[in-house]
This record gives sequence, C-alpha cells and structure tokens, in this order.
Amino acid sequence: MLVDTIDGINLKQTRNGILIFYDNSRKKWLSIFRESLSFGINNSNITGKRWLSTTGIVTNLNSYMLPRNGTIVSCTIQTKNVCNAKFSIRDKDNELFNIQLNSQSGKTIDDLNIDISNQDHIKVLLETVSGNVDYPIMCLEISWRN
Repeated sequence: MLVDTIDGINLKQTRNGILIFYDNSRKKWLSIFRESLSFGINNSNITGKRWLSTTGIVTNLNSYMLPRNGTIVSCTIQTKNVCNAKFSIRDKDNELFNIQLNSQSGKTIDDLNIDISNQDHIKVLLETVSGNVDYPIMCLEISWRN
C-alpha cells in the first residue's frame, strides 16, 4: 500500500511495518532503515585462511541468520596494515561475493546489489594472499527488501 510521496520518492509500508522506498539504481523496493553486520578478528599477523568473528563468535561456528529478505548495499573493510587479502562473504558454504585488498589497508564499496534471503547465514572468510593481515574489520550494510 502506498503511504506517501516525498520529493518524488514513493514510500510504502510492508506488512511488518517497515517503511520502504523504490531504489531506482537497484530497481527494487528497499527499506529506508539499514542494518549493519560487523565482522572482525582482534589479532595481528594473520596468514592463511581465517573466519572473521561476530560479537566474539567465530563465524564457522555460528553466523548471522537473517530475519527477512534483504539486499547488501555497501561494504567497508579496514585493516591496520597495507595487505593483500581476499574477503569472501558467504551464505553457509556458498560464496555470495568477494572483495580483494591489493596493497591496501581499506576499501569501501557503496553500490552493491547482492540479494540475500530470509534465514540465510551470513559469514566471512579471510584469505591472506601474501604477507599478513592485522586486525581486519568488515561492515556489511543491508537494506530489507520487499
């Protein structure tokens, strides 16, 4: 049901009471409110493959389970050092997408359009390509999808 139009933007309310708008760049209805999922490792000199943790729990043991359909719209990665690493964002064992740091200590991507579904389990695997990685942090921004 159409709730209102503000500055030419159509707004609706979902059956769950979430206010959504039509995102012209992504061609879908997305929530105005966005959720951030944070992952990281409180350690330096990381080599090889390691799962990033959420709230202190390593994501190969547990992960974020989504309460509803959503779309990953942005991602930021920051490390303490310049590194070469691949961050694989996964639903259980299936890679959704990955982001590489190539002689960088951080990266922001704000034009993602990765659909994820109700009850998907989101987790992140870090793979050091060369050298090591110090104190990696990743933040995924999700907009709920109608």
